[in-house]
Amino acid sequence: MIYGAFFQAGSASLASALKGRGGGRAPGSPRRGLASKASSNGLLGMAQVPTGCHPSRENSRRVKWSTIRFHPLGKQENAAVSIHPYRRLGRTGLSTSPLALGAGTFGKAWGEGWSIDKKEAEAIFHTFLDGGQNHIDVADFYQAGEAEEWVGEFLQTRGNRDRVILTTKAALSTDPENANGGGNGRVHMMEALEASLRRLKTDHVDLYYAHHWDTLTPVEEVMRTFEDMVRSGKVRYIGISNFPAWFLGQAHMFSRWQGIEPVAALQMEYNLLERSIEREYLPFAESTGTAVWAWSVLANGLLTGRYQIDLEGRKIVGEGRVTKTWVTDQSLDPFTPRALATLEVLAEISKELDSTPAQVALAWTLARPGIGGAVIGASKVSQVQASLQALELELSSDQQDRLSQASSPPPCQPYAFHEGPLQQMIHGNAQAQP
Repeated sequence: MIYGAFFQAGSASLASALKGRGGGRAPGSPRRGLASKASSNGLLGMAQVPTGCHPSRENSRRVKWSTIRFHPLGKQENAAVSIHPYRRLGRTGLSTSPLALGAGTFGKAWGEGWSIDKKEAEAIFHTFLDGGQNHIDVADFYQAGEAEEWVGEFLQTRGNRDRVILTTKAALSTDPENANGGGNGRVHMMEALEASLRRLKTDHVDLYYAHHWDTLTPVEEVMRTFEDMVRSGKVRYIGISNFPAWFLGQAHMFSRWQGIEPVAALQMEYNLLERSIEREYLPFAESTGTAVWAWSVLANGLLTGRYQIDLEGRKIVGEGRVTKTWVTDQSLDPFTPRALATLEVLAEISKELDSTPAQVALAWTLARPGIGGAVIGASKVSQVQASLQALELELSSDQQDRLSQASSPPPCQPYAFHEGPLQQMIHGNAQAQP
């Protein structure tokens, strides 16, 4: 009945139908921070309906969406409006924006290069949500807990907790003197969740990650603990970040075997200079319907264009975290021929598109098959604005191919062994198409 009222009845009938269902948002009232807004032509709401393939894998770059406008007298029209389509979190029913705001800079504990003042953090927070995005990513370890506290305060000020996907993580020790103050075990994860909820000033988180692999806790304990969190209502969906692929396989099979909550999302490092997850994680995610979120999409800032590589002196020249403080991945090597070629092509394409290298790098990541979204960080409002602009950036097939070829990771076993002639030896002359 409610759908019939929505499509056919006038505004009075619709209001009556909503009232009969126990309330609801008044017709015509604006939705702050979302793509849909009330307009002067009697717009009641907007619904996004995909008209192409699912926005993932090969078709992940752009999907045509039709926006239906609902008028007081039931009139419908297709509206060509500029919106950022939301994506499903894997096979779940949760809709998320393509970007998540990483709040790792929110606080004062980490010092120069990593900490920003509270006023700037709040401006970044609201700019991101006002830009049509709905996903905030934080962790209990960020800024010694202060990041979660600030996010909680900003959400209270904004007053739209139900429209924000709130993600946090736990594993790193917040109490070095406590033998159970870190890791993936039940004791720590349960205590960490309760502490995060207090700091975030909320009764639940939408997505809760095991942040890092502790190398010790068995998969059964990890997954049973996650299941209890979901059953308690304090966690909606669960995720795993920075774990080995074999552990993910065990977690997936254990959840199916036991009929318990499966892993909904993976968060892994992925960028033009670090594409290792293409070998194991992305095929796993595609086969299981698990969302993959990329972190460090700018490779410690090496893809921003602010640094120059001194190959002879093996030095990085420029102002930023790479030259002044610590970075999240110290294994990235910008001096390899592959890295140098990637940076060169990135600079060329950014000039072709009149964009920044950072925007092109982000657009390439979001266009990759299997990538569900990207976590972006910021220390300035202008950086958030630039990332939002990157959502409108269209890379041609040629530009995507040039970047992909320049950054192509070297072959490794067993995949290199099974390419080429060996497949002919296995299948003979009657090879079936996959």
